[in-house]
Amino acid sequence: MDNSGANSTIDRLTTLTVKGPHNTSVVVQPSGGGGTLTSGNMPSSRQMTLYVLRNDGSDSAPDWSLSMTQGAGSISVAAFDASASSVTVDKLTVLTVKGPHNTNVQVQTNDGSGVLTSGTMPSGRQMTLYVLRNDDLDTTLNWRLSMTQGAGNIIVPVIDASTPSATIDKLHTLTVKGPHNTQVQVQTSSAGVLTHGTMPSSRQMTLYVLQGSSWQLYLKQGAGERTVAMDNSGSATTVDMLNTLIIKGPHNTNVQVQTSGGSVLTSGTMASSRQTTLYVLQGNTWQLYLKQGDVVTIDTSMDNSGSNTTMDKLCVLTVHASSGTVVQVMLGGNLATSGTVPSSGTRTLYVVRNATNYDVNGQSVDCSGVTATVTIP
Repeated sequence: MDNSGANSTIDRLTTLTVKGPHNTSVVVQPSGGGGTLTSGNMPSSRQMTLYVLRNDGSDSAPDWSLSMTQGAGSISVAAFDASASSVTVDKLTVLTVKGPHNTNVQVQTNDGSGVLTSGTMPSGRQMTLYVLRNDDLDTTLNWRLSMTQGAGNIIVPVIDASTPSATIDKLHTLTVKGPHNTQVQVQTSSAGVLTHGTMPSSRQMTLYVLQGSSWQLYLKQGAGERTVAMDNSGSATTVDMLNTLIIKGPHNTNVQVQTSGGSVLTSGTMASSRQTTLYVLQGNTWQLYLKQGDVVTIDTSMDNSGSNTTMDKLCVLTVHASSGTVVQVMLGGNLATSGTVPSSGTRTLYVVRNATNYDVNGQSVDCSGVTATVTIP
């Protein structure tokens, strides 16, 4: 200290600017520990000013260290340069996370025992979290990311928080195709639900799920259920479970797609064009139920493995008989259809193809093919 003159100034003030996450506890300590010089709590602006004793090297005063604690996470700046009038220590990493709406997001200590910060994913499917930067790359201070969507959870084991900003994209866009009103769920392997929806009239829907784990897709149409594995390793997947089923048969025939036990997935009535279209879940072996009049026919040979199936169940029956003859087409004592022969002596009737012969006014007629002909004496 120079005390020889009338006036002297000794400047031992260092203005320390610290950047870090809101509410981080900041403590300036001797580098060897054993006390606190000053401390503070990070404001919402994520920048604060502390004033510390300057160490310009003119004495043997120790370096100062900086301890910063955010939730359960702490870092230490072993020694910072306090030899100048001002110094800035930037320990803020801006973390951008992408994921499904309402996903719970936590930045955790590397062993998962504590939380630094957390948030819930907004409808924009992107959020910003502010975390302590670990640019010393001390592996014991690596943070990890936990993301929970419904019953599904993924862990990103290491977040690179060594730079001012980092982005973690765990959003998977899932396009599902299936019949209208099908219930759709993305599930864990134990059937816990991550997200769900109901198939709109367009027969296509979009769900947003966490990327990275092996989820399964559950679809339910009426009494029919399907569970399929889905590839969730990338940013987008399309799962097409829609089979467009074209059925040909007699007008007003009741048509149902059923499970093997007879429970209904979907149904319809044959149009005057003698053709109808139903949309069914692809993949399972369903059966086709047709009821014409009082006659029920069940076809278990329905191929549902592809995206388009046509089942022609129409037999055109030509009847030759005297004008005015009333024709009755029966099977097992039940009436399928009937009609009166016109003056031309020929009447065309439409019946469901059947492996069992029909009884047409006492005559056995094979209607298992496209056409059949019978003459009634």
